Amino acid sequence: MKTFSLKTGLFLFFSFSVLTPFLSTPALATSLEYPLPGQEKEVTSPAAYVKSLYEFGVIAAGILAVLMVMLGGFLYMTAGGNPGGVEKGKNLISGALWGVVLLLSSYVILYTIDPGLTRLDFELPEINLEEPTKGNSIPNRVTGTVGPSGYDEMILRIAAETGVDPALLKAIIKVESNFSASAKSHAGAMGLMQLMPGTARDLGVDDPWDPEQNVTGGANYVKTMLKRYNGDVRAALIAYNWGPGNYERTAGLNVMPTETRKYINLVQQYYEQIKNSGFGR
Repeated sequence: MKTFSLKTGLFLFFSFSVLTPFLSTPALATSLEYPLPGQEKEVTSPAAYVKSLYEFGVIAAGILAVLMVMLGGFLYMTAGGNPGGVEKGKNLISGALWGVVLLLSSYVILYTIDPGLTRLDFELPEINLEEPTKGNSIPNRVTGTVGPSGYDEMILRIAAETGVDPALLKAIIKVESNFSASAKSHAGAMGLMQLMPGTARDLGVDDPWDPEQNVTGGANYVKTMLKRYNGDVRAALIAYNWGPGNYERTAGLNVMPTETRKYINLVQQYYEQIKNSGFGR
């Protein structure tokens, strides 16, 4: 009967480390919500899960490979001509090299599927944890009710065109700019939906100060975030205010800025208030 060798065990470990993302993706894709450790209701996409699992595999396999090469080299050099020691050293080094080959293979496959999956973020991004990306000043609580605005007809039309709930769109505008088309934050966010210059360019907004273009671009961005997070409004709002990169890189670390926490709570409260008023029905 053939014994279970150390080399076989190490090979299986490497295989498990680098293939876990591929094996887990179908199961993850069947669910609409994927709560992350340490989070309340925040969700992410299957791609973000694959990326986090791949990062774990890279770290685990990389550390093991280094240890195996060191131990194999030590056994080989101290074998003193002993065939058993030499063979063990060679096997360890060989196993480490095979692991590296598997790791590189998984990198190529993931890069072919989506280059973003292979970006490894082992460190926290350099961000100001006391301020959201757009630099808005957010009040602590809801004050009063949201009545008719001069942009209601436009909001309803753009909401219908983009498929975004008009009550949600109006709530975001209320918190972002209080319906001021000339609003500008100290970070450079502009207009009714406070679009950053780079975001406006990416959305094809030529004039961020034009209410029609600004709200159309903002609504499309909200739609993209909702799709990215499987309809989770809270996650979409976090990404809209703080940026999806910040949100996903710090998932589970509980480092969301205070301003962003206030932002999502205010938008959600105004959203319920506006929706209950019958706006958009």
